[in-house]
This record gives sequence, structure tokens and C-alpha cells, in this order.
Amino acid sequence: MSTSVQASSTEVEELLKSITREIIQRPGLRKLAFSLLEGSIDRWSGKSRIKKALSRPVKRLFSGLARPGITRQDHDHLPAHLGRLITALARDLNEGRKKDREKHETKREQAISDFIVNTDLGEIREMVQASEETVLRTLDMTNITLFRYPAKIASILAILVDIMNITLKSIVHLIKPLMDNLGPDLTADIMLTSFRNIQGKEVGKIIGNITEMLRRLHAGSLLLGKGGTPLFKVYLSDFLNDLISGIDPEILQKARIALSEDRRSLQEALVENLQDNHDLLKSFITSYSDVKNPSIQASSIKVRMFEDLAPKELADAMQEGLSGLDVQEAAEIVNSVTRIANSIHEENPDLFYNLFKSFSDAIDPEELKFAMEWMVPELTESIRPLAYAFMPQLVNAFCELITPLEGDETPEHIEAMQRLRKILAESKGDKNDQ
Repeated sequence: MSTSVQASSTEVEELLKSITREIIQRPGLRKLAFSLLEGSIDRWSGKSRIKKALSRPVKRLFSGLARPGITRQDHDHLPAHLGRLITALARDLNEGRKKDREKHETKREQAISDFIVNTDLGEIREMVQASEETVLRTLDMTNITLFRYPAKIASILAILVDIMNITLKSIVHLIKPLMDNLGPDLTADIMLTSFRNIQGKEVGKIIGNITEMLRRLHAGSLLLGKGGTPLFKVYLSDFLNDLISGIDPEILQKARIALSEDRRSLQEALVENLQDNHDLLKSFITSYSDVKNPSIQASSIKVRMFEDLAPKELADAMQEGLSGLDVQEAAEIVNSVTRIANSIHEENPDLFYNLFKSFSDAIDPEELKFAMEWMVPELTESIRPLAYAFMPQLVNAFCELITPLEGDETPEHIEAMQRLRKILAESKGDKNDQ
């Protein structure tokens, strides 16, 4: 053993002695030790007068040692000794690694191996499984006893709230010195330096391992499945079946309504407080552009990223990415929604009408008319340069759409076209131009 290692070990031993001495000299511990010793002496003495006479001087001796004033110190050295002990242990460990790293790692490996080899996890699992009934019974007895005294429940909740408040205040006190003593440059330097020291390659390996695990889970689920059904779906269906069977639909409905009403209460409370704080409300409005601009710029950067690809590469990638889309299922969604709407309308023809009519009646037509009088002209004037670029194609496309193909004309098409020609002719004041 080297001289430095010997010195470190000696320092650790001396610090342990000092810590032990500090603990023993504490009045509370001395009182506890005397109380335990006095009880043992009384049990040893029993009813024997001789033993009581012999034990009396011993009790007086320890009673004197237990008095607080015997070894009272003005300064508590225990925290300092603990700090030095931790430092010495760390120094001893570092020296050991420097001296023989391979030996140090071998000892660690052997210790871990011994622990795992000699631990019967099956026995531990059996113990945990067997303790389920005992734990649940204990909780039931605790609840039965506890709910006999409602005031104690209120006290427990109050204690939890106090702990939460103390935690919040502690966080504030921890952060406040950083806000008071560190400027923006130093704060950024500390935070960004810490961020820079994070090993991105290792984070990437973690993500890679997780994705590989997910891939293996999916592949294994397909291999272990039966009849083309993945095993994951089988287990998930069983789980959801048990889960849903344990839910009361009526209570779930009431809970959803309650959550919705609570969300409304939250919004109302927020609005009421913002109305009383106009400065905060105006800050939300005035900062809207500054908040949204970074998102817009980030989206612009993402889109421009595709421009860096060669046209052929981009076309091939889009071909591969879009060719696999199940457009038939997407169209079937529209068909299903349409069939559902038709069946609802057949059963209750007034449902959608009343819904649309209620919405329409709730809108103020005068306000809407006033808004359209200034909005449409301004919008038209603002997009006029763009309209010249696409309006001819749009009008031609509209004409193509409303013109039925030869042989596809129906009475509905003919009637619709006649009405359109009539309206266009009347709008010019020439009713004879059909």
C-alpha cells in the first residue's frame, strides 16, 4: 500500500473516531443510553435488596454522565467531520482507481456477481405475491380505524398541503439567489455549458435502443400471434375488456360532464382575473406576433429544406411515400360518415335543420352585413394581384365542372343550367339573352 493510501485510510479512521465521539457526547443520546441502561439494571436487580444496593452507585454514575452540562460544547463539529469523511472516502476511492483500475473493477464485478448469484429472485417474488392479502388487509384495517376519526384525516391532508407549501417556498428560496446574483450572460454561460456537456451520442444510442426494442416487440408480436392477429392485440383486447367491464357508464358520463364544467370554471376564473389586470391582458395581445413568428420561421425552414433535394430525389421520395397511402379506406371514411348522416336524417329529419337554424338565428344579420360590407371589398382589393394569376383557371375549372359530359345529362343538370343562365341574364338586365 502506498503512503498516500495509508494516509487516507488513517484519516478516515480518525474521522470515524471523531464522529463517534461527537455522537456519544450529545446529551440526547446520553439520556437515551442511560434510560436503556437503567431499565436493564432494574430488570437485573428485580426484588433483590443486595442487587439493588450494588446497582445504586452504577446508576448514580451514569446519571451524572447523562447530565447535559458535563461535556457541553459551544460549537458542533459533527457536520465538519462528516464533510471531511466524505471527502476522504472519495479521495481514497480515487486513489484506489488510479493505483489499480482493473483490480478495482474486478472487485466490483465480483461483488455484483456474488449478490446476484446468491439472491433467489423466485423466492422474493413468491414472498411479494404471498404478502398481497396481508398488505390489503392491513390497509383495510388502517382505513377502518382511520375513518373513525375524521379529524385525523383532515389533519393528514393539511400536513400534505403544508409539505407542498414548504416545498414550493423552498424552491423559490433556492432560485432567488440565482436571479439576484447572476446576470443574463453568466446564467446563459452556466446553463449552456451544462447543456453542452451532455453527451449527444449516448442520447442517440438510447433512442436507437428504444426504437430497436419497439421493432423487436412488433416483430415478436406478429410471430407469436395466432391467425394473423398480433399477440399484442390479443393481450390488449383482453386488458381493455377487463378495464371497460369495471367502468360504470353512468358515473363515467357524470365525471366527463363534471370535468367539462370544471374546465369552463377554469376559463371563467382566468378571464375574470385577466379583466382585472389589463396590463397582463394587453401583453398577451401585443406579443402575439413575437410568439407566433418563431413557429412560422421554423416551418419555413422545414419547407425550404425540401428545396435542397434534387428534383428527381424529391419526386422519387414522394412517390415512395405517397404510393402506399390507402386512399380507398380514406374514401370509405367519407362514405361511412355520409351513410350515418343519411340514416340519422331518415330517423329524425328535423335534427340537422333545427341545429343549423338555431345557429343561424343566433347570428346577428345586421352585424354580419356590416362586416361583409367592409371585409369583402377590402379582401377583394388586397388579393386582386393574386386573383389575376389563378382566376381564369378557376373560372374555366368551374365551367368544366358544371358542364355535364355528353350522355351524362340528367333532368337535374338541365334544370340547374337553365336557372344559372337565367340568373346571369337577369343580372345584366337582359332577360331575353338566354
